[in-house]
Amino acid sequence: MYKGTFLDTGLPGLTLTTCGLPYAVVTKHPLHMCEEEVSNELRPALDSALSFTQDAGRVVVTDWFTLEKSPMQVVELLQAR
Repeated sequence: MYKGTFLDTGLPGLTLTTCGLPYAVVTKHPLHMCEEEVSNELRPALDSALSFTQDAGRVVVTDWFTLEKSPMQVVELLQAR
């Protein structure tokens, strides 16, 4: 369906290009909340994703549990953008 590459070595996420547009999926621990103040662990991955896409609207943030158990939720988010 989608084939991506890892963001950067050691960062939790991947990048992909579909319909000629760059997208990124950043993963986080299921217990980490998405807060206004982004945790220091997630910041490098988000920065890398934004650098790749050049548009925050094409960055999807999800947790590992959702990605494994309900991957269609992430696919639907990618298709909606």
